[in-house]
Amino acid sequence: MKKIFFLLFLVPVCSGKINAQGCSDAGVCTIHSIKNNTWGDGQEEKANTVVAGFAFGKGEDNISYYTPYLEYTRAFKSGTALTVKFNYVISDGRLATTSGISDVFITASQAFDKRKAVRKSFILGAKIPLDHAELGKGNIELPMPYQPSLGTYDLITGFNFFYKSFGATAAFQIPLINENRNKFLPSDYPAHPFVSEYLPTNQFSRKPDGLLRVSYSWELNQKFSIRPSLLGIYHFDDDSYVNSAQQRVDIFGSRGLTLNGNVFFNLKTSRMSEFELALGTPLWCDLPVLMD
Repeated sequence: MKKIFFLLFLVPVCSGKINAQGCSDAGVCTIHSIKNNTWGDGQEEKANTVVAGFAFGKGEDNISYYTPYLEYTRAFKSGTALTVKFNYVISDGRLATTSGISDVFITASQAFDKRKAVRKSFILGAKIPLDHAELGKGNIELPMPYQPSLGTYDLITGFNFFYKSFGATAAFQIPLINENRNKFLPSDYPAHPFVSEYLPTNQFSRKPDGLLRVSYSWELNQKFSIRPSLLGIYHFDDDSYVNSAQQRVDIFGSRGLTLNGNVFFNLKTSRMSEFELALGTPLWCDLPVLMD
């Protein structure tokens, strides 16, 4: 049976000139196996799931992000599920409006104890970049907030836990190969009125993230359900860039914790279709403001 979801996901990020984030990376927090999908109503037995999604968020310098994506999940009776997800990112800010194909996410999950009250599953996957973060506008190399992808090959691993209507997920996103080719240094553009307000990201290198989500699902009736969740993202170390003297320098304050609130609204429109609306926003950020 094929089940189609239409998803709108709003992910504002913390305000101010800080490296906070509503998600560890564009697309990761809405991967099928990390959303704490409910296991009720035999959902684990449905063979095919197609998700057409759209994400909207605000970032550094009030940049707007529009991220349509497509996700397909194939589930097997053995408890194994395979997911492939494609992202496209449009960034709109004072420096430029950019767009491009972002990343491909490939994940596998294996469920255990499906028939017991406490159910568990293991997640293993990868993020494959389709962009090297080298977009520019005219003679300006654009900073990372305007790039569709981080340009890294990442390992994604985690563990799901379900008990009745409760769900919890712990996951890690670990960059393994860095193919970031960004060349942005504010010092290269001293006369530009806005460039100095962005962080240098020349040959940007990102550190790993940890994710913890807890959720509860309310089945209001046979067609409508609400699933609120708390999502914590911890960035384990400061990111870095290469300065004009060709020295790698840490970006102070990029390590830290962001606590986010998410709510998923699900409306079953037929046996084979469902509409899902998901809203999310950071609730608290343990990240210092960066000094100019």
